Order: sequence, then C-alpha cells, then structure tokens
Amino acid sequence: MATGANSYLAIHEMTGAPNEVPATPAMQKIGRISDDQLKDPVFLASNTISGDRRQSPGKYLRDDVTWNLAYEQCYLGSGDTDPLTLAGLKASGWAETTSSNGWLGVTLEGATLTASGSTLTLTGAAEIANITLAVGQAFRIRGAANAGNNQIYEVTEVAGDVYTVTPAIAVDETCGASVFIDGRTAVDGATKRPIMTERGHSDTDSPEYFVLLGNEASVFTLNYNDGEVGTAAIDFIGLLELDPSNDPITGATYTDIPEQITYSVNKETALYIDGVLVEDCMVQSLTVSVDHKGEGTSGIGVAGFCRVDIADLEITVNLTAMFNDSSWRLKMRNQEYISFSIILSGTNGSQRRVHVPAAQFSSDSIPVGGPEKIVQNATARGYRDPDVARAIQIDDFPAVS
Repeated sequence: MATGANSYLAIHEMTGAPNEVPATPAMQKIGRISDDQLKDPVFLASNTISGDRRQSPGKYLRDDVTWNLAYEQCYLGSGDTDPLTLAGLKASGWAETTSSNGWLGVTLEGATLTASGSTLTLTGAAEIANITLAVGQAFRIRGAANAGNNQIYEVTEVAGDVYTVTPAIAVDETCGASVFIDGRTAVDGATKRPIMTERGHSDTDSPEYFVLLGNEASVFTLNYNDGEVGTAAIDFIGLLELDPSNDPITGATYTDIPEQITYSVNKETALYIDGVLVEDCMVQSLTVSVDHKGEGTSGIGVAGFCRVDIADLEITVNLTAMFNDSSWRLKMRNQEYISFSIILSGTNGSQRRVHVPAAQFSSDSIPVGGPEKIVQNATARGYRDPDVARAIQIDDFPAVS
C-alpha cells in the first residue's frame, strides 16, 4: 500500500522540447507539499439511441493535464534556485546582489550610508566592484554598527556609485568589514518555464512512477494567515501525461530534499501597506494571486495539449482585517495607488519579501452581522509600476551564519 510518507515529487526545468523527456534530466525532489496531479481523462459519453436502455461505451478523448501543487514556503539553502517561484512569476531569472558571490553577498567595507537623501555610496573594498544593483532591486544590509541601518532596502535611483534607496537610511555610517550586503530579486515576466514532474511511490508491491511533461504555471497564489506557515499554490497546465511506469525516469539524477526552514506568519513578520508598517493586530490574512490566464490548446491526434499560452497578467491582493476605520474605502473611492509588502523571517536569519508596488482597492466589504467583531474584506488589483517596470517582485535573503 502506498503512503505519502514514502512518496516524492521531483521537478526538472525543461530547456528543450517541452513534450519530450530529456536524455539526462536533473531532478530536484521537493518537500512539504501536497498535490492533485493525476486527473481523470476526458471522456465523451455516447448519445446514440439504444432500444435496450443500455448506454453505449464512451470514448477517451485526451488527458486532463491541469493540476494543482500546494506547498509550504521555505528557505531551501544557499544553492537553491527556487524554480517554482520563477515559474510562478514567469520571471526571466534572479537579479543577484553581486556578480562574484551571487545572492550571498559581499562586505561593504568602506562604503558609506548617508541619512540625508538616503543614499548608499559604493566605494571601498575590492569586493564592492562586484555589486550589481538596478532601480527596483532589493538588497539587505546586515552587521551595521547602527542597528537602524540593518534592514531591507529598494533602489529608487542610480547615479554612478551613489544609490538612492527606500526606506530611509537611519544614521550616517562608514561601513566596516563586518557590514554585508546580500539578496536577490525576481519580478513578473513573460518567460515560459516548462517543468517536468515525476511522482514516485516506492512503498507499493510494485513501485509506481507518474510523469507529466511541459507543465506551465497558470495561477501562482501566496497565502499568509496569522499564526500559520506561509503557503503557496500553483495551478499548472501540462502538455502530456506519460503512461505509468514501474521504473523512474531513465538517465535521471536525483537531488534529495534540501534543508527546509519554513516561513511562518508570526511576531517577526512585517506587513507594510503603502510603505507604513502595520503595527496593530487588525490584519488577519493576506493573499496574493498572480494569474497568467493560462490556456491549453488541444488538437487532433494529441493526447494532452499541443501548447500552453498565457494572456494578460492579473494580480490580486486580498486582505481580511478587523474593521477599524474607513481609510481603505476612501482609497478605493479616490482610486489611490498603494503598495503592499510582507517580510517573513526564518529561524536561521533568512528572509523573504513579497512586494506589490502599485495597486488600487477594487472592493471593500464591511458587513455587520450582529454583535460580533466586524470583519473587513478588501480586494486590490495590482498594476505595472512604470518607475520599476514590474507589477510584483519577490526578494530572497540568505541565512546568516
């Protein structure tokens, strides 16, 4: 009998033909998941007239290769490229802080932080020449002598070696050798990132393996509820389901599930609405949905889909909060642009920021159902911010040794 305890899901980013199994795929096992990968095929029931009241056999049309992957958001180690996040955003890749040490960062020795004008001037140690930052990119400073300078920043302007950042630099400081900069940023795009998946069940009398090819993310959802682990879900549209096999993929190599530090919504979590830290207990939940409007196209002689296309990007932010004032409703009526950011922290010092730079409230429900607390449900739609050329970004920051 198969159990989830002895099953696995492994993924491989496909760079060749999305409907063919690569010769030597590198499969990465992923953990803390639940999936609904195997769907019933699409059948056509017979509508012919039958004098004996018995229905004629139906016909198999094609595979249903739409499915959902749900998982807990985790820090997966310094070497993780996080293909699921890249697939969910359809990002072209990660913009890393340095060209020499990736997102793990380098020392800022000799660089200066200036409160007036909120600038970072990159001069000093040799490693500083390897720092690569652009407008809209996020980075983290840690180890500063002035604790207020240790935070996550975003670049708003670049002039040579001088970078204007937000939020504001707290105190003037010349960085010592123990001050570091790190981080990486991924933004929404239109890059198709097909994934091959293999689900294996090794504890059956006869091991079983199921393979889906050409899976494209259609909807990417991030969920944050007070007192729970942050979760994510991806609605995939695949091209083809292969016949089940008693053997794993021929020629594949497998990497085991890496270190997993979950991101919980707890006292360390910081939520910003329009750049202002939410310090009361009003907001109970936040959900961010990235919908690429994916659609599979079927055709004669194809078992699954011929191709998967994406359409307009739709970003939705849903919030549940205890009603306190009418500020959100006024912003909706005035069509004001606002931003949303949530920063989650792992127990190893790693962090993740989800940032929607430009959104407008589209609905704000404040029902009164009796003497209980009034719960406010608001929805905002995210739009492309022309200043940074993106509608959503996710920033990662590594563990601190």
